[in-house]
Amino acid sequence: MKLLYKIIFLLSFSFSFGQSSTCENAAAMCSGNQGPFNNTTGVASFGSLGCLGSTPNPAWFYMQVGTSGNMNFQLSQIRTSNGLGIDVDFILWGPFNSLSGICNNLALYSPGYTGANNVVACSYSSDPIENFTIPNAVSGQYYMLLVTNFSGQVGTYTLNQTGGTGALSCDIVCGVNLGPDRILCGAATNVTLTATFLQAPSLPGSPIYSWFLNGVLQYTTPTNTTTVNQNGTWTVSVTRPGCSDLATDDVVVNIIGVVPFNDLGPINAPPGACNPTIDLTSYEAAWVAPYDPASFTIVYYDENANVITNPSAYTVASSTSVFLEINAGPCNVREQINIIVSCVPPTCTIDLASAAGTTNQVLCQGLPIENIVYTTTGSATGATVTGLPSGLTSVYNANTFTISGTPTQTGTFNYTVTTVGCSVNASRNGTITVVAVPVTPTIVSNAPTCLASGTSTVFNYDTGVTYVFNPGGPSVGAGGVISGMVTGTNYTVLANNGTCSSAPSVAFNNAAQLSIPNTPIIIIATATCLSSEVARIDNYVTGLQYIFSPTGPTVNASGVILGMNVGTNYEVTASNGSCSSPVSAPFSINAMLAAPDRPTIISVAPTCLADGTSRISNYDSSLVYTFSPNDATVGAGGVISGMVTGTTYTVFSYNGTCNSATSLSFVNNEQLSSPIAPTLSVVNATVCSGERAIFQINGAANNVITYSINGGSDQTVTLTAAGVATVEVVSSTTLVSIELLNISNGCSLALSDVASVTVQPCSIPKGISPNGDNLNDELDLSFYNIEKLEIFNRYGSKVYSKSNYENEWHGQSDNGNELPDGTYYYVIDFTDIETKTGWIYINRERK
Repeated sequence: MKLLYKIIFLLSFSFSFGQSSTCENAAAMCSGNQGPFNNTTGVASFGSLGCLGSTPNPAWFYMQVGTSGNMNFQLSQIRTSNGLGIDVDFILWGPFNSLSGICNNLALYSPGYTGANNVVACSYSSDPIENFTIPNAVSGQYYMLLVTNFSGQVGTYTLNQTGGTGALSCDIVCGVNLGPDRILCGAATNVTLTATFLQAPSLPGSPIYSWFLNGVLQYTTPTNTTTVNQNGTWTVSVTRPGCSDLATDDVVVNIIGVVPFNDLGPINAPPGACNPTIDLTSYEAAWVAPYDPASFTIVYYDENANVITNPSAYTVASSTSVFLEINAGPCNVREQINIIVSCVPPTCTIDLASAAGTTNQVLCQGLPIENIVYTTTGSATGATVTGLPSGLTSVYNANTFTISGTPTQTGTFNYTVTTVGCSVNASRNGTITVVAVPVTPTIVSNAPTCLASGTSTVFNYDTGVTYVFNPGGPSVGAGGVISGMVTGTNYTVLANNGTCSSAPSVAFNNAAQLSIPNTPIIIIATATCLSSEVARIDNYVTGLQYIFSPTGPTVNASGVILGMNVGTNYEVTASNGSCSSPVSAPFSINAMLAAPDRPTIISVAPTCLADGTSRISNYDSSLVYTFSPNDATVGAGGVISGMVTGTTYTVFSYNGTCNSATSLSFVNNEQLSSPIAPTLSVVNATVCSGERAIFQINGAANNVITYSINGGSDQTVTLTAAGVATVEVVSSTTLVSIELLNISNGCSLALSDVASVTVQPCSIPKGISPNGDNLNDELDLSFYNIEKLEIFNRYGSKVYSKSNYENEWHGQSDNGNELPDGTYYYVIDFTDIETKTGWIYINRERK
């Protein structure tokens, strides 16, 4: 059998070959076409780990490097039901030289692990594909992979190598094992070979086993066993479901007559060694060559026929003999092996030169040892020491060996100092005990309450240490509770384990019991005409919080209670934020005294026949009414008399106890006067057909004018605050007339003013044809009153202008030159109508 397969088999024995949700039972995994590997479902998360926010449905795998070098990988997960990708997360640790104890040495995962951070890669993304790299992988090393299934759906993982010069070994996944070589003796004529997979198949199916003798195919079998009777190298070759690689293993079969033994002569111990330790097993390969020692059972006996239980470390004091029994099935051979010990008396000495007792020291961690000094004699060229705690150093100089320094480890360390260079080296032993310094006490102080003073506890209480207080007096009981403290006194405490003391704790004290506020005392102020009764906390204290039942009221800085409902019973307590007083006696307030309703005044406007009047609409004959000024009185029905026209008054009522609120101001206005006749004018005496004829009326502010247009229906217009109004009319008739009929400011006045505006057609020709045919040769506007005519070309330049124009333009410019045919823009200013603009065309072509 190949040695590599043997090692892998032994190391993998403690791991389950099926899918596993624990590290201890991790399954083997490799890249390429091996697998796919089933995921895990229905397993709860064990919490966050490194970059993994959670670890639901964990699946553990281990991998072994087959070829050294960098390796790039792609890890993916797909759903079994439809082949779609699902979220895959992972964390990878390594490298490890063996699988033994691997689960106790995973950074962030293994409890108590304090070594280097050996996380190689980690990802918590939501992608169904993750990529990672193993740098500088070394053949034979192992890596541990944890893959999680966040969605919890049934599926499979696939690991493919995407680059790099290294490669994983797939023997741990798909390899096959035939066991040790078979060497048989005596009457044995055949042997049964069994091919065992290193890991159970991940997919169902029936593999076929091919059997070879010395490289030549003999036959195939559907099962994993065969019985052979021919010597030679037997090989099995099998491809199993889930693996694309061909798995092979071979074993040597040798049916012999006798058990082999090669006499190598005596075993010589090292010269000068008086108590040598000999590894007898190191000679086995030579004793049974050319066969594999694993094919035999070998037992060792001492000269007294006792079994040697640890032949790999057999210690003898002098020359002796041992007996070797080699068993192969029912056959065996027993041989005597002589061990020669040549002990030479010591020629060197090593003695303690420092003070007696320095060889055995007990000290606290962090303190230096007292130097331990040895001197040597004889042919010693130096000295070595083993078993020291870390942090100590040793120096050999001129036959003096000194051990010094400050230990960084705790525990009991038995050390040995041994000379160097002697035929037989001398040694001395000692013990250094480094005691851990107790942890500094951590104090948790509990605040005082309304019922008790504060307390303190040693949070990290340890029953194995003694607690020393400063000042003395307190003690620590079960659970770390401190008793015997004086309220308000500052303390520190240290822990002592009989050898070492911790640093003192941070200073702490117990505060006194919290104070309780006094019960609130309530005083009620009598109601008035202006306010209800007022409650006040007589012993009010600024800074306290007052809590009412029922809720709603508040207290101001003077202790006055605000927000109470009349007739509701209240209670109140005072709180200082920590403690509350007892509840006050119940209290309530009465409503303020009833005051009469505020007088409501209704004033009647003056008319054209009488002054205005006022009366109290909510008049009550049982009340007394007081006016300001005081010359007015009120009679039956609330009618007010005696008021001076134009004077402003107010009034309030009195019911014998309270006054009402004062009324709003009111006044009686004088009788209205007749309106003044307005004036009527026109803006333009003449307008063009389709334009507005504008009439302007001036009179007193806000008067309403009734008028008609051309004898039509009556219309009204209200004069502005400035006493002005305009009436605009668009008409195509030759004359527009307005007649004022009436004016009103509350009083009316008949009117008979009339004004008219003349409406003209105002048709402007669209073009002229100055070609001498006496038809439209010039622009004829003689029937208008024109102030000025201006002509512009299409570029905006003025080419002709004439004041008091009638019919002078026949297509010429101001300098008399004939203008070219085309379109021109005109502006006409009239003396009696609005300015007109437009386009006119010159066309001299004869028809």
